[in-house]
Amino acid sequence: MEKIRKHIFSGTHGRIFAFTAPAKFSLDSGVLELKCLLLTLLKLDDLDLRFVAIRLNHVRFMDSSALGELTSWHTKLSSKGIQLLLVKPSDKVLQHLEISKLESVFQIRFSRRKRMAQHDSKQRSTV
Repeated sequence: MEKIRKHIFSGTHGRIFAFTAPAKFSLDSGVLELKCLLLTLLKLDDLDLRFVAIRLNHVRFMDSSALGELTSWHTKLSSKGIQLLLVKPSDKVLQHLEISKLESVFQIRFSRRKRMAQHDSKQRSTV
């Protein structure tokens, strides 16, 4: 229980469970830990959780099991009224999401600098 509570924060829009994925995000590194934490989290009724935020800025390698788990948890959490947020995904993670056509499935939160760079590149492509 204490392990869960250290990941929970109160934000402006509600309570947030935050998890930082390791540089190698795969079945043997990070995915099982996240799965265990989320399974425990869903058993707790008193948390009034609104968001699960997974920080992906350090991820340099992500395998298909990690992508599958994120997709599965997106569905499970949505059914409970909890939004899954992918926060500051690395370029490698974005590449996986684009290749698998999942970038529109997830709510993705970028750093301000990355948002500005993406906005600039979209403007250049329309010129």
